[in-house]
Amino acid sequence: MKNFVDQPPFKTSLWDKIRHYYWRIVPYDWRPQHLLYRIRCFLWHRYTTIKPRTLNYHTWCDRSILIPHIMFEILSQFLEQECSPGHVEWYGEYGHKIEINGKQVYVMDEIKSLYDWWHNDYGKEYQRKCDEIWEEVETCRPEYYFRKIESHPQARGHEDYYEYDPKFKTQENRTKYKDLLKKVNQIEQEYEEQLQTNLHRLVNIIPYLWT
Repeated sequence: MKNFVDQPPFKTSLWDKIRHYYWRIVPYDWRPQHLLYRIRCFLWHRYTTIKPRTLNYHTWCDRSILIPHIMFEILSQFLEQECSPGHVEWYGEYGHKIEINGKQVYVMDEIKSLYDWWHNDYGKEYQRKCDEIWEEVETCRPEYYFRKIESHPQARGHEDYYEYDPKFKTQENRTKYKDLLKKVNQIEQEYEEQLQTNLHRLVNIIPYLWT
């Protein structure tokens, strides 16, 4: 048996040389196959562009509102589009787990819990509770909120000065109105605290959001 060093040198064809220099010279991003992939992603599948379905308006949105919607939209897309059965072993002996309050929990159960809270509790129940109270507010709303004061020192020329002075039909309406607004504020505060807690839960499972 001949030694490896005794073997004749490999012969390269012209095509091999062209292919060799092609891989060395042409950047990866500009190779035809990858270029077509980039064009297809730009036109149809913009994986780096997230449009929250829970924000149904396209006007200005404060970042404090936008960030939670973006984060939970990413979570929702991950659960709905990437977690196909059998693709990743989420349960069983090798299922991904995370420690929550000293207890090991399957990551998929945590994902589903956050998903259900966002779309059902925060997305529907929160709005339903507020809507019920606002409907009742309409029955005791004041006739006006601001009173125009023409003789006020700050009222100069064509400028008008208004002072917050709501006028209610009855004292009972005034009391009821204030109590209902307090209820709305309590509900908003409650869900705001839940949102902050669940955003932290979402951050904790970021390392597992891949397939």
